[in-house]
Order: sequence, then structure tokens, then C-alpha cells
Amino acid sequence: MSNITQQTALLIEGLKTVGVQFYNGSTKDYKSDTYAYKTLENLQIGDLCVVDGAGHKKVVKVVELHMFPKLEQATKWVMDKVDTAKYERILEMEEILQGKLQQIQTKKFREQAIEALLENSGMTQEELTQLTTESSKFLLEVKA
Repeated sequence: MSNITQQTALLIEGLKTVGVQFYNGSTKDYKSDTYAYKTLENLQIGDLCVVDGAGHKKVVKVVELHMFPKLEQATKWVMDKVDTAKYERILEMEEILQGKLQQIQTKKFREQAIEALLENSGMTQEELTQLTTESSKFLLEVKA
């Protein structure tokens, strides 16, 4: 990094550097090499960030917080912190919705099955209710 670049970086209030590691898809782990990046974000160890890595946007993990900026090593900037909390909330909401849809589909299927039994078996509603109640009790006894 040139002297002018280092001096310019020092003029940016709140500038910090962090050490990051790139994900290795082959080993499903982070590479051992650590690279310094400049940031204005308040990052913590373990945070995921987006950086420019060899001309491509890459997700990296923060593994070092530098007490003193390593400006001679950090030539690129962290683009943004990945909001994993938001992602987790989205997944949770999706799971809840899928559960509710499954309940609705199960209820609808059960209603259709009961209707078909009533139409085709010659059973009355009372007989069918008694049969399903007895079947449920039997299944619970078998399960226990």
C-alpha cells in the first residue's frame, strides 16, 4: 500500500481492520490463510461479511479484530456484514407457515375421506364417528 493510500485511510474516522478467512467448498471449512480487510462496521469474531476476493464477491468469516489497523496489509474493504439474524427469522417464519399449511391440507384430506366414506359405505355419521373414535383409542393403546 502506498504512503498516500495509508495516509488517506488514516483520515477516515472509525476505520478498523479485521482478519478474515475464505470458505473452502472442498473441505466444507474455512481456509487457514487470514487476510486483512478495512472496515467501518462494528464486527465481532465469527461474523460473516461480504468482501471482494480476487474480483468476485465472497462471504468470509471474521477471525481477528485488529487493535491497531493493519493498513499495510489491508488493501480492500469489507462490503457489508451478513445479517444472519434476519435470515434465521425468515427460516423460522417459513417453517411456521409450512406447518400451518400442512395442518390445513391434513384437515381437508380428512374431511374428503370422511365424505367419501359416508357416500360409499352406507354408514351413518354416528357410525362413522364411533368407528373413528374406537380406531383412535386402539392406535393410542398400541402406541403405548
